Amino acid sequence: MPAPGSLARHNTSYDTLLHPELWEKFCQYTKNQMLELVPDYGRIECLWLDGGQVNPRNMMDIHLTEIMEEARKIQPWLMVADRTVGGENENFITPEQTVPDHPINVPWESCVTLGTSFSFRYDDDYKDAKTVIHMLAISWQRAAISRSISGRALTADCRKRYIRFFRTLVHG
Repeated sequence: MPAPGSLARHNTSYDTLLHPELWEKFCQYTKNQMLELVPDYGRIECLWLDGGQVNPRNMMDIHLTEIMEEARKIQPWLMVADRTVGGENENFITPEQTVPDHPINVPWESCVTLGTSFSFRYDDDYKDAKTVIHMLAISWQRAAISRSISGRALTADCRKRYIRFFRTLVHG
């Protein structure tokens, strides 16, 4: 068994090289689950995968490229966030618990919680409204600059929606 706290604790309890039949069974199960979403649940913009440790470098190739090829036959616009893996299946990056400190020239989405952890805790240190609004405003500003650098400028309608959203946050 893997040591507590080790990377393997979050994954298989067996060596995928010694038991490729178990791994392939899991891969097929995962593929079926993901491809069930694509035709049966309306328009999907993104599959957001949080298992960055599941990748070929860790001897856990889930065949995501093949899954995405099939999924995009049904929904060609579909993006995927294969967090922390990089490569063709990480269509945007997801900085965790931070907003980039400068505009970046790739699509991104900050993954920031209101507290300090990703689950509810009564004794957590929660951000106040001013901090949250500031983070949203900085995120918007950095995203707008990133889009103009990359040639994907915000449309006038999009700018109006952002402004309306922030006014609602500030003024209620």
